[in-house]
Amino acid sequence: MATIKALFTADPRIGGQALRRVERSGVSVRPPTREKTTVTTGREPGQGESQQQLGTGALVRKIVSQAELLAKKELELAKTELRADLRSQAHVAEGLGIAAVAALVTVNLLLVTAALALSLVMPGWAAGLVVSGVMLTVTLLFATVSWHRRLREPMAHTRRTLKDGVRWTRERFA
Repeated sequence: MATIKALFTADPRIGGQALRRVERSGVSVRPPTREKTTVTTGREPGQGESQQQLGTGALVRKIVSQAELLAKKELELAKTELRADLRSQAHVAEGLGIAAVAALVTVNLLLVTAALALSLVMPGWAAGLVVSGVMLTVTLLFATVSWHRRLREPMAHTRRTLKDGVRWTRERFA
């Protein structure tokens, strides 16, 4: 990063103020030559590269390789995040499925309780028939409403487009 900053701030067209800011940050820059730019970082010689001489082509190659590496790392991060999200959502779906089963069991128990409560004022078999009849009515109501809302012609737009395409083809080649 210091190499890239130094390369751009060493350009005399940018001005001395940006160059002074870079030099204050610990990066010293020698005036550029036509072939190479020398960049010295504030590190000591034993801490990695202390002085590099890179041509423009080498700098571009280095920037491209770093951009590729960044893109690969971003892709790996996105894949890892997606896997974690999918795992989390799978646990949520599992919990919702268990809750749905528990809700059905609860509704069944409530209906049995209603039938038992009605059996105090009428015979047990009649209470069971009353509760079952109410549930049958509710079930038929939902079934009727859902049946009328059903899709009568699936993929209508696609079918129309295909029919138009076939008709157009027949007109052109007939």
